[in-house]
Amino acid sequence: MNSKDEQMKQIQKLIVEFVKQFGPSSGKQLLNITDYIAKPVLQALVDGEHVGKLELLRENADNDENVYQNGSYTRNVKWGQEEIPIKMKRIRGENQDSQIIPKYQRIIHDKFILDVLSLASTRLSNNEIADQITSMYGFKVSPSVISNCIQTVQDEMRDWHERPLENNYPIIMIDGKVFKIKTEESGRSKYVNKTLYVVVGINADGQKELIALYVSNTESATEWMNILDNLKERGLSETCIIVSDGLKFLKEAIENVYPKAMHITCTVHMIRNAAKYVSHSMKSDFLRDLKKHIWRR
Repeated sequence: MNSKDEQMKQIQKLIVEFVKQFGPSSGKQLLNITDYIAKPVLQALVDGEHVGKLELLRENADNDENVYQNGSYTRNVKWGQEEIPIKMKRIRGENQDSQIIPKYQRIIHDKFILDVLSLASTRLSNNEIADQITSMYGFKVSPSVISNCIQTVQDEMRDWHERPLENNYPIIMIDGKVFKIKTEESGRSKYVNKTLYVVVGINADGQKELIALYVSNTESATEWMNILDNLKERGLSETCIIVSDGLKFLKEAIENVYPKAMHITCTVHMIRNAAKYVSHSMKSDFLRDLKKHIWRR
């Protein structure tokens, strides 16, 4: 398995755990971020790929005046239940195949959700995001193009991260998962752990909404304070219940930022943690009986 496959496998584990915890409908909730994240990120990557192709062709052409953009067209790609219109630019006399949206592809699969989540944080450095783009899509462009592409993505992400929240989430669910990201240090590549924190709000109508994503190098009380303070600054002045898997330092932060909120452990994580203390031969019966008892309550 190459490093790219291993990296995507690590990130995919995060999504699997997310869906396990928050239920099958969670996939749909992730898809609800289409307008805010998916479209601008995909468009920025497609535009970056186009400019990169132009630069490479002009560098290798006898007369770069013959290499220029030749109009554009819109391609609708489907992501979940949503259609995303993407502007595809043509290059005169050249193969129009895109590595990001290959010819005839009309569906963006879950892989793109993973890519979006790995990019959707202003706390990743430009070099980290640039490396992610190259690693995931396999195309190389000049540093200036990558920088422009990253800036577009970051601007869209910043708008999404900073958008005001309605004070209408009596329950918020928080999960933190570790995945590996490739970084460059002193000219050498290495993988370091990053934690992606996913915050889902349940509104008064019982609907789940993805309200925040954060990426951090470490987990600490200060980090959790910053995350909860950010939610409060965006408009979530109060919440009744905060559900998590017993994340370290979170309880202390809740007591400081949302002192009236009740902190409870997610049932799925509670069951999983309890199963660690049961022998393998008894685990199936134990889990079956425990789930029956919990759901009966």
